[in-house]
Amino acid sequence: MSKHFAVLVAVAVASGSASADDTDKVLLQLTATLVAKSKTVKVGEVPVFVLTVQNNSTSSVRLLDAGQKDLQFARYFLQVRQDGKPVDLPSAIPGVPLTDAKSYVTLKPRTKLEFEFSKFALRVDTLSPGKYEASIFFSVESADETKRSIVDSSFAKFTVEK
Repeated sequence: MSKHFAVLVAVAVASGSASADDTDKVLLQLTATLVAKSKTVKVGEVPVFVLTVQNNSTSSVRLLDAGQKDLQFARYFLQVRQDGKPVDLPSAIPGVPLTDAKSYVTLKPRTKLEFEFSKFALRVDTLSPGKYEASIFFSVESADETKRSIVDSSFAKFTVEK
């Protein structure tokens, strides 16, 4: 695990994610799918990803609104791998924005939300030419705010070219 990834995990845990004992089957019925908006980017460009979060349960859940760029940057964490190994990238340590009721969106049962990501703590604009895959992990909670869990998206493949 890269030192940057470890720091981001620590921030996620410190920001209120709970242990597996606190999770509930509703939270485990979420799926998160990540796709690259463009399969190829040029060196120095930031890849853009689309995250779809689907609630397959019969209960509502809450998650931070990734449509708000400051929350996206600080509370949704990108992981990049090459050949199955984490890529060590420089990163910014984002300030953790204050959150209130307006910071959250509710995902109703059997519905999905889609967010576009183009701003990350990791400096993905420094990637060398090659083939990569990325995923995003983030925290969700039950509608009554009593249970929390971390959700990890699928991996999106993309290529960086000269």
